[in-house]
Amino acid sequence: MTGDWLYFTGVGITVRQIAQALGPGCETEIWEEAGVLEVMLGDGVSMDFEASAIRPQDAAARAFAAAHGCEQVFLVTFPPEEYERAGMCMRRIQEALSGVFCGDTEDMTPVLEKDISGRTGLLAVFGSPVGHSGSPAMYNYCFKKFGLDYTYVAFDIKEEDVATAIAAMRTFRMRGGNVTMPCKNEVVKYMDELSPAARMMGAVNTIVNDGGRLIGYNTDGAGVVNCLADRGITVPGKKLIVTGTGGAATAIQIQCALDGAAELAIFARTPAKAAQTVENIRKERPECAVNVYDIADVPQMTAQMQTADIFINATSVGMSPNEDESVVKDTAGFRPGLVVMDAVYEPVQTKLLTDAAAAGCTCVSGKGMLLWQGVEAFRLYTGLEMPVEEVRRECFS
Repeated sequence: MTGDWLYFTGVGITVRQIAQALGPGCETEIWEEAGVLEVMLGDGVSMDFEASAIRPQDAAARAFAAAHGCEQVFLVTFPPEEYERAGMCMRRIQEALSGVFCGDTEDMTPVLEKDISGRTGLLAVFGSPVGHSGSPAMYNYCFKKFGLDYTYVAFDIKEEDVATAIAAMRTFRMRGGNVTMPCKNEVVKYMDELSPAARMMGAVNTIVNDGGRLIGYNTDGAGVVNCLADRGITVPGKKLIVTGTGGAATAIQIQCALDGAAELAIFARTPAKAAQTVENIRKERPECAVNVYDIADVPQMTAQMQTADIFINATSVGMSPNEDESVVKDTAGFRPGLVVMDAVYEPVQTKLLTDAAAAGCTCVSGKGMLLWQGVEAFRLYTGLEMPVEEVRRECFS
């Protein structure tokens, strides 16, 4: 049969079980040895389920099946004009059988608009503010892409509410979540286990619930390095300025040092808060020169910018609704050849980036950091690779 088609999978699911799930009111015909089921939709048309091994060349099918622990998928075909009736059949099957999933062959999105069910897994971003967050759109797009029965939301959580939020994550058996400002440091004490990077950075931005054990990871630093690499900008041998001492700032500082930065200048509201970061860097990579300055020392920042290769703002300065603010008070430090990145991504074009662009700097938006740390987090949640270019086009254009 030609027409629309999709993949349908489930551990141990047979064509006979599918027929039984549709119920006695649905006319079906089974060729059990061949693994084929024909479902009569009415008016002389049908949809077919054909059990077949995954084609080796079909990466989408391999990823779809692997995501659900399956070695085999059914190829389901139906006339394009029967989309609605085929969708009703698929919904009936999903309601009757546990652990079954379906997705399009072209882009692996669900064949019907997915409803929240009693089995849907929950993930979320925790922090404040989060109303602007691009994470729900990014992750939900990917869950649909691979036919995963998860949904992702945003919870506005203040630092003092972190303990309650993590307790709720355990109670609701959430698959995991992301953590943003101002909760990245506070959440560490409530984890059952920390990745080496999270332990060294003292901050968590990704939580995975592994059978009831909450494991904290930090993908912020890798997100920044990969975001820069995506623009052809490398860290090894470079001098970087990173502002801030929060979870994201610490992750960026340590990751850049570990990845080969020659020099690191940290600007902080309270320089003493960077002491542990400096100690960790000097212990793990002593060849990286690291110094800490007061962020209020404008002449010092301007002087450091004159010899820096990359400037990264990892504070919340300039975030909506304070779009008229910038961490750089003296724009004389900007110059052609300086790369300026802002971890703030709402607004996309912050005052820092606007001022830097006017001076001829190479500018990198915080949207890229969100995307690339999301790539790492999605892999931790699902074991799958996020389709970067597709997500960039659909969620960040």
